[in-house]
Amino acid sequence: MSIDIHVYPSLLTLVPMLFAPLFLLFRTKVIHKILATLTVLLDLLIIYKLMLAMPIDEYTGGWILRGIHLRFDNLSLIYTLLFVTVIGTSWISSFKKNYPPLFYFLTSILLSTLNTSAITLDLFNIYVMLELSSIIAYILIAMKENWKHLWASLKYLMISYFAFTMYLTAVGLIYMHTGTLDITRISGEISPIIASMLIVPLLLKSGVFPVSMWLPAAHSLAPTEVSAILSGSFVKMGSIVIFRLTSTPILKHAYIPITFIALLSALIGVILAYNESNVKRILAFSTISQMGFVLAGGPIYGSLHAFNHGIFKSLLFFTVGDQVEETGHYDIKALKHAKFPMYRYIFLLIGILGIAGVPLFSGFISKSIIIHHMPLYGKIALILASIGTVASMAKLASIGYRKSILKIPSHYLIFATITVFVGIKYINYALSSWALIESFIVIAIGLAIFLMLHPKHIPRILEKLDIMVIEYMLTLISMWAILYIQR
Repeated sequence: MSIDIHVYPSLLTLVPMLFAPLFLLFRTKVIHKILATLTVLLDLLIIYKLMLAMPIDEYTGGWILRGIHLRFDNLSLIYTLLFVTVIGTSWISSFKKNYPPLFYFLTSILLSTLNTSAITLDLFNIYVMLELSSIIAYILIAMKENWKHLWASLKYLMISYFAFTMYLTAVGLIYMHTGTLDITRISGEISPIIASMLIVPLLLKSGVFPVSMWLPAAHSLAPTEVSAILSGSFVKMGSIVIFRLTSTPILKHAYIPITFIALLSALIGVILAYNESNVKRILAFSTISQMGFVLAGGPIYGSLHAFNHGIFKSLLFFTVGDQVEETGHYDIKALKHAKFPMYRYIFLLIGILGIAGVPLFSGFISKSIIIHHMPLYGKIALILASIGTVASMAKLASIGYRKSILKIPSHYLIFATITVFVGIKYINYALSSWALIESFIVIAIGLAIFLMLHPKHIPRILEKLDIMVIEYMLTLISMWAILYIQR
C-alpha cells in the first residue's frame, strides 16, 4: 500500500525556517551536521516532488484574491536547486572550521528567503525577502568582527536600505492603483518612474554595474564559505525577480534597458577584474561580469547560466579562499611564492575552465546559447567580455602549484562534478562548429592579452559610499529616461 504525500511550494520556505532555531538550541557540531543534512535532504525531496507535478500554484490560506501567490515552475526548479546546493555544500565545508551556531541559524534562514524569492509572485512578499536576506548578509559579512568587514557590510546595508525603500514605495503605488500585489493579476504597463523604482533595486541586488560597487569589498572580505554563498546564490535572488517581472505586462518594455545595463556590466566587470591583484576581488569583479551574462540571457538562457555560474564560482571561491586562509596572502605575487597544493590547483582549474566557457564544461553550454540568441551588438559585447574573462582567470592559473598529499575535499568534488557533468550532459544543445571555433578563438585572444598586456591599478573611488549613492541615482534616472522614451 503506497502513501501519496502531497507537497506544496510553501514547504520550501517552511522547512529551512523551522530548522533554523534548532541550530541555536543544539550547539554541538554533531547535531549541527544532522540538522544540516536533514534540511538539505528534505529540501531536495520537496523540490523533486514539486518537479514531478509542476507547474504548481499555491495561495496561502487558500485565498486566491488575498493570499500570497506562490508558483513552482521551471524557473523555480533551477534556482531552488542552486540555492540548496550552494548553501548545503558550504555547510559541509564549514564543519571543518569553527563557525558559531549563529552561522548555521542565519544561513538556514537565508536558504528559506532565497527559496521564497524563487516561488513568490507577490510584490510585497518579494520586498520582505529582499530586506531579510540583506540583513542576514550584513551579519554574515561582519562575522569576523574586523573594522574592514564591518564597514564593507555597513556600506551594503545602507545602500540596500536606500534602494529597497524605493522598491517599497513603488509597490505601494502599484497597489494603490491596481488593488493587488500579485504580478499575474496586474494588467497593463506601469509608469516609467514606478518601473525604474522596481528594477534598479533588483539590479543592485543582482550585483550588476553600475549599482554593484558594494560587491567587491563584501565578497572579498567575507569568510570563504560566506563569499561562496554570496556569489553563488545571494546575488541570483535579484535576477529571478527581474525575470518574473519582465515576463509579465508590468515591465514588458524593460528588456532593452536591462539588456544594455547587463552588457555594460559584463564588459566593465572583466576590465576591473583584469586590473586587480587581490585574488578574491578578481573573483568578485568577475561576478559583476557574469551577472551581466545572466540578465542578458533572459529567463530561459539566463537562468541556466545563473545555475552554472553559481556552481563554478562557488568552487573558485572555495579553492582561492582556502588558499588565502592558509597563507594569509591575497595578492597574486605573494601567492605565487606559496603556490597552490596540487590537488587544490586541479579543482581551481576546473572552476576556471567552467567560467572561461571551455567546451565540455558547464560555462560553455550557457554562454554559447546566450551569445547565439543575442543581436549583433550583444554578441560583440559578450564575446569581448568572454575574452576578458579568460585573461583575468589566467592570472589565477598563473599562480601555479606545488607537490602535495592527494586530497579530495567533498565540497570541491560536488561543485567540480556538477561543472563537468552539465558540460558533458548538455553538450549537444550548444555544440556546433561555429561555437567550438568561437570558443577557441576567445581562449587564444584572452591568453594573448594576459601574456602581452600588463594590468594597471584602478583607484577604488567607485566603491565610496557617497559615490555609490550617485551611481544608484544616475542608474535610476537613466532607466526612467529610456523607459519614458520607449512609451
